[in-house]
Amino acid sequence: KPLAMKDSGYDNHAAILAKRASGYEKRPNGLINAPYLDMSLPYAAGSLYSTVDDLLKWDQALYQSTMLSEESKRLMFTPGLENYGYGFDITDIKIGQTQEKTKVISHSGGINGFSSLLSRAVEKKQTVIILDNVGLGQYHYPITTSIIALLNGQPAAAPQKSVGEHVYKAILERNVSSAIAEYRKLKTANSPEFDFTESQLNSLGYELIRVNRVLDAIEIFKLNVEMFPNSGNPYDSLGEAYLLNKQDDLGLLNYKKALEVDPTNVN
Repeated sequence: KPLAMKDSGYDNHAAILAKRASGYEKRPNGLINAPYLDMSLPYAAGSLYSTVDDLLKWDQALYQSTMLSEESKRLMFTPGLENYGYGFDITDIKIGQTQEKTKVISHSGGINGFSSLLSRAVEKKQTVIILDNVGLGQYHYPITTSIIALLNGQPAAAPQKSVGEHVYKAILERNVSSAIAEYRKLKTANSPEFDFTESQLNSLGYELIRVNRVLDAIEIFKLNVEMFPNSGNPYDSLGEAYLLNKQDDLGLLNYKKALEVDPTNVN
């Protein structure tokens, strides 16, 4: 009320909200409705609704002392555990391809069919607010850094296609062996058109598990381990797939490898 954020509040299934967005999830073969969740249940973890205009009011108020005292803001924006304050990540990011850095205070969120990222380049008083009703939060950070680059006269990074989706279509049309061969060809060419990050194959593997193609998922996770041998998460995922396939010995082997590569892996 003090900031006149009239399009923000605590949601529940009975409320009539003008222009309420529906939540979706993107699958390699199209969109589906997100699993139902009564939004009165998650509390602070996901029950709030808002708009970019209202969140900009909140952002602007954080530069003043009308909502929060200077001491409260100091506590919020001082890193305590690594780079995390009270509810916010605090990091220095490079502006575009330059060596110049700026402090960004941000918070992300995600729940069935929705994800968001609010980022505040506080030294420059620039704010990027992303609200997404397809649950594609993995793209928010590169979008944000590209927008901050543009705001400061630098070129933005070109968006990339999902190599995971490309490989999934090849699996559906042919088989997992030819799909892996297609991935290797694209990776060798190192085309900037595609995103080859670790999460691409990892997400694909879990999508294959979701549609009961565990053997195909194992092959994709094995490929991800090969591509990212120094990361613990691919081994973790491969171990999980082996366990689902009742291959406990191989599951244990890969879980041990996950911990060897990354002792902080709590999974």
